Amino acid sequence: MTYEKVDRNKIALIHAAKAEIKMTEDNYRTVLKSRFNVTTSKDLTIPQFKALMETFEKLGYKSKYLTRKQLSNILNKAKIYWGKDFNKELKAFIKKQTGQEKQLGRLLVKEAQDVINGLDKMIDWKNKGKKTW
Repeated sequence: MTYEKVDRNKIALIHAAKAEIKMTEDNYRTVLKSRFNVTTSKDLTIPQFKALMETFEKLGYKSKYLTRKQLSNILNKAKIYWGKDFNKELKAFIKKQTGQEKQLGRLLVKEAQDVINGLDKMIDWKNKGKKTW
């Protein structure tokens, strides 16, 4: 199985994360070679990129984009509210919440929290209508 290589945006993110955690160039090259058997980030695959970013997070890197927990939370709540075919509705909801057309994975932490809060309110409202007295 062959995987897609990382693009320029992901390479830029790798280098920004490396700088934020103050990793030396020598240590960075050692990680690339020992963990992924590559000498440059351009040769990383998408799964390797994700693994490298997880390593950076363990070393203190904080992404400005939504967390895995937020992503999972949004997907679960969207499925509860709209059912399994929720993509179109969620995309429209994200636009309503953020005022922009954004892909789910490009939400900032604050925007993701706004989406989660909005979904919580909609689910609560939907459930109140189902209660029988």
